[in-house]
Amino acid sequence: MAPVPSPASASSSTTSHLLPSSPSISAFLASHPALTLLHTQCATMAHLRQLHAALVKSGLAKDPIAASRAVAFCAGEGRDAAYAARIVRHHPRPNSFMWNTVIRALSDGPGPDAAVALVDMMLRLGALEQGAWVHAYIDKHDVAMNALVVTALVDMYCKCGSIHKARQVFDTSRSQGMAKLSSWNAMMLGLAAHGQCQEALALFSELEPYGLRPDKVTFIAMLMAYGHSGMADEAKALFASMGREYGVTPGIEHYGCLVDALARAGRLREAEDTIRAMPMKPDAAIWGALLSGCRLHGDAEAGARAARGAVECDPQDSGAYVLAASVLARDGEVGRGLGVRGKMREEGVAKVPGCSMIEVNGVVHEFVS
Repeated sequence: MAPVPSPASASSSTTSHLLPSSPSISAFLASHPALTLLHTQCATMAHLRQLHAALVKSGLAKDPIAASRAVAFCAGEGRDAAYAARIVRHHPRPNSFMWNTVIRALSDGPGPDAAVALVDMMLRLGALEQGAWVHAYIDKHDVAMNALVVTALVDMYCKCGSIHKARQVFDTSRSQGMAKLSSWNAMMLGLAAHGQCQEALALFSELEPYGLRPDKVTFIAMLMAYGHSGMADEAKALFASMGREYGVTPGIEHYGCLVDALARAGRLREAEDTIRAMPMKPDAAIWGALLSGCRLHGDAEAGARAARGAVECDPQDSGAYVLAASVLARDGEVGRGLGVRGKMREEGVAKVPGCSMIEVNGVVHEFVS
């Protein structure tokens, strides 16, 4: 369990452009020319971007020492804090130094671009209290609000569980003419994820009066809303209307939402038929949606077919094996379930650890099972 730094802790962190030296770090730098250049000769953002590209190409960008050096350089005064945020955003396991450095730099940087990047940092941390702090900072310092900032705030509040606060931001921005389609989509996605189908439908019906036309993301939100509310027929009707009434061609994400809606409602055969009739090859996520429905409704045979489909798409998908074993065990076929687990070990597929986060007194704690 590791606490994640808040803006408060970031303000007290080091502002040095370089990490403390040590023999191990010096040896590591000496063995990699791009890192040596970053450490000794990098003087401009243009040079940094070239070196960072070399690190990405070589795979060294994932190394915490390399990433920390790049973040520290970008976060220096007069440089590019937003680029530092992108490095952190794409790093598989950013450390506390990287978080602290980029949050401090973004906090000191005025303007909507820095605001969006900082809100995104809080979203990725799952830190509601810190996200509210960023929002208050934006208001207090009169940071120019635009659709990007509004969308980032709405998305952050929704994904951190504060749907009421997200709606406040959305309604205020809409009344001021700052809520573009991206903001509407973020709000509808949040409502759908929280099971508030009627509220999402109400927003969908208001798009046209505001001069907006739904796009692919809008339909993902609405299909999710129907699916999470058990309204499979409505999901089918909306899916059918996408091309006919709105000129939007359904993509694999829309098929996935439709399959999920049917599977949740127990219409497993119909969901499977939908997959087999798709104009594109289904991916592991779509088979996984059917597999989850099979687990929910106890259909071992359909679950086995869904699991085979998922594994064919992604042989290293541990979730397919685990769900298939669960479906079989729930249907009373414990032996077959154990066989699936054995097959998983034979193929060298490792179960991805579960991960959850909780915020306590302004600090986000991560739990891995």
